[in-house]
Amino acid sequence: MRCSRARQRGALDAQLQGASPGAAFVFPAQRGGSPDQTAVRKAVRRKLDRAGFPWVTFHTLRRTVERQLMDAGVDPRVIMSVMGHDPATSWASYVDSKSVDVDVAASVLK
Repeated sequence: MRCSRARQRGALDAQLQGASPGAAFVFPAQRGGSPDQTAVRKAVRRKLDRAGFPWVTFHTLRRTVERQLMDAGVDPRVIMSVMGHDPATSWASYVDSKSVDVDVAASVLK
């Protein structure tokens, strides 16, 4: 196992030295490069189960990041871009319906 970890660390170090910002992988393949998605999912699943979070999924993590960005006041258009959403179909999910004041809109139209 130690040899595998050493190879992973070496691949990550090599990637970080020559890669552009944002190009590094969290879970690099043992020989460097793009990781195998199945292996990544299994590794994350094992870590979440061991940490006591068997109910957490990738979607749960994704929505958590999205909610944190929204709570921090990040522009919804930026969030949509970061999350890879299409603005035409996703706008409603970025609007907190509790904060919508219909009376203000009605008064503007009068």
